[in-house]
Amino acid sequence: MTTSPTPENEQPDENFPEFDKTPRQIDTPTDLTSDPDYIKLLELYQQAEFAKCKTLLDQLQESYPDHPVLDKFSDELEMKLSVKAMADSIQAREKRVKRKATLNISAFVIIGTVLVLIAFFLSLVFLMGGIDLPERPSAEEAVQLESNYLQAEQLLQLGQPGLAADLIAKIQEVDPHYPNLADLTERTEQLLQLEAQYQAALNLVAEDNPSEALAIFKSIEVENPGLWDVSEQIAALEAGNSLAQLIEDGHAAFQKQNWTQAITAYEGALNQNPNIDQPLVKERLSISYLQQTINLLNNENVSTANLQAAEGHYQKALALGPLSGSSASEISNLSSQCKELLTQNFTQRATDQLADKNQSLNSIEQAVIYLEKAADLNPDNATFGQDFQNAQYYQTGFERFINQDWEAAITNLEQVTATDPDFADGNAAILLVEAYYAIAKQLNSDGGFAQSYAYLQKAEFLVWGDVEKLANLFQIQVLIGDTLGQMEEYQDATSYYLYALTAVQAPAKIQNNPTLASQWDSAVNSAANKQYQTAFRTFQDVLGNIDFIFTVNEIEVGNGVCLALFANANGSTLDLVLEANEIPIEMVTTRAMVLQVPRIE
Repeated sequence: MTTSPTPENEQPDENFPEFDKTPRQIDTPTDLTSDPDYIKLLELYQQAEFAKCKTLLDQLQESYPDHPVLDKFSDELEMKLSVKAMADSIQAREKRVKRKATLNISAFVIIGTVLVLIAFFLSLVFLMGGIDLPERPSAEEAVQLESNYLQAEQLLQLGQPGLAADLIAKIQEVDPHYPNLADLTERTEQLLQLEAQYQAALNLVAEDNPSEALAIFKSIEVENPGLWDVSEQIAALEAGNSLAQLIEDGHAAFQKQNWTQAITAYEGALNQNPNIDQPLVKERLSISYLQQTINLLNNENVSTANLQAAEGHYQKALALGPLSGSSASEISNLSSQCKELLTQNFTQRATDQLADKNQSLNSIEQAVIYLEKAADLNPDNATFGQDFQNAQYYQTGFERFINQDWEAAITNLEQVTATDPDFADGNAAILLVEAYYAIAKQLNSDGGFAQSYAYLQKAEFLVWGDVEKLANLFQIQVLIGDTLGQMEEYQDATSYYLYALTAVQAPAKIQNNPTLASQWDSAVNSAANKQYQTAFRTFQDVLGNIDFIFTVNEIEVGNGVCLALFANANGSTLDLVLEANEIPIEMVTTRAMVLQVPRIE
């Protein structure tokens, strides 16, 4: 609480501000009373050196233009100079009379003048009796009087009437008729009255009576705007009234279960006073946060905005800390419901984004964030932690896949499928199959047939028996046959060609083409006769003209879509789509387009 601007135990310093009686030079005096020239002016005035006073006064008025003290001094000095000028004129006239008069007349005049003066003096003594004439202040006293007067003026401007009153008392002791002392005294008394009102208002605040205190502060502000900290006291009291209203509004909204309005009111109250000492406010605000979280999440299709808002409310409820009031049990139960709903929404949203065939790096990153939130909400549940870790591996693997860093992509995607073969609704496995196939082709071109064969076997295992990946199986088995042929293992190569063609029902489809039908029969007979190299070459001829097994559809694709996932979603493969559209090897579309998509029915 703000204290009185004039502490009762503070006494004025008799030398405040302290004057240095020795004239000294200062560069840029900011206070007239501390200027050595001003002190010198007062000394000359006391010594009746009025001409010198006039010269020095003119200099001071240039340094302190329109200063009220100097203006007052100038008026008094003009009067003194006028009297002196009159006296000088009389003296000059007397000198002229003395020159013209005879010695006798001069003697007569002198004697007569003396007699008149004696008579006047005697009369004056008789009339005035024993009256004591006031003594004129000494030069030192005059300087101190002026200093006290100016200090009192400054103290009034600073709102310290008690100290000003002490200085006025000192002036009255030395010169009760000091110029303008009556006005200074009146202003001091007025400010002392305002100070008493101010202290009374502070007492009312301490007594928890803000309305009466506010009325007093406002009356002081009207009479003397900007005095002390009155405006701040008014603002604080008005804010207190606003705070009480906000709390009342919050309670009313809480009773009506209008959680949005309750949150707004309670938050407004805490913003005004974060240290508010009303436990009920925080308890009800926490309940309002949690109830609003539940309302936002209790829908089948929760929007992203509502999910973010719900999470924000839940986090704010947690930030209020564990509350030990009567509502502690209710808050605990509501918090558990909110955690469960948030976990469900985070995991479901992440699952949908990871399963999306049109996913992008951004959507995968967001899915990872959702799974991290779910894991943070359930730190003791290993499943959520594993899902989050798999999502991180998948995110890295996806990025390396589109950058055609096959080996690194395989490492990350294998880490995912090792714990969850169907992660991201099978997208991780799809990308892994395409990465196996791509690196196998690369190794074949470099002569690394054994390594290529190992990767292709892994790819074949992932697509075996999946009718949705028939195109992948056909491509992989054909490439295995090619690879084994390069290794001169013609029997196994022939077997893989036969597997691939049989899987896509090529024998039945070939019958409509006599040339291919003849080649097919020849290859089969050669294999039966263990002429595997011949069978291998003949099967290659058949495969070179097998395009008729594919059905081609035109399908629109958006910008930024992973082509491997797009191809798989439409029963095709990355290689088939790239070849059919004669586009360079790229993993992600750079614009929306319509693509030719071959597939095997």
